[in-house]
This record gives sequence, C-alpha cells and structure tokens, in this order.
Amino acid sequence: QRALKTMPDLIESHATASVGRGQVQLSFDPKVDAAATATALRNRIDQIKTTLPRDAGAPLIAWRREPGRPL
Repeated sequence: QRALKTMPDLIESHATASVGRGQVQLSFDPKVDAAATATALRNRIDQIKTTLPRDAGAPLIAWRREPGRPL
C-alpha cells in the first residue's frame, strides 16, 4: 500500500488482509484517465513485486465507477 499512496490524483486508500489474501482499494479523482492510471499502477506493482510473498498470485486491477459518474 505504501508504494501506491503517492499515485497522482489518489484521493483515498484502504487495505485489508486475511490469511492468504490481501486487498488494496484506491479511490482516484473521477476525472482521472483510467487507462493511464492502470498502466501507472502496473508499473508501481512491478517495482515492488520482489517484496511480495513468493507464492502471491498476479495482482488484479479492477475499476469501478461510482453510480452517476461518467465513464
């Protein structure tokens, strides 16, 4: 989560963890370019992959728009 907190246009971050699973939710400015931000996220994750557990699966990046917000 620390590596992602400095992402441009990041409004809020929230992390949860349980046995065998971790999740980080990031909230960005609604005007952000989703494709460019996804690329930047993948680049950041690639930079910290060696710090993740060896058996960690590939991170999943999914987008969800708030209801009523334009795409």
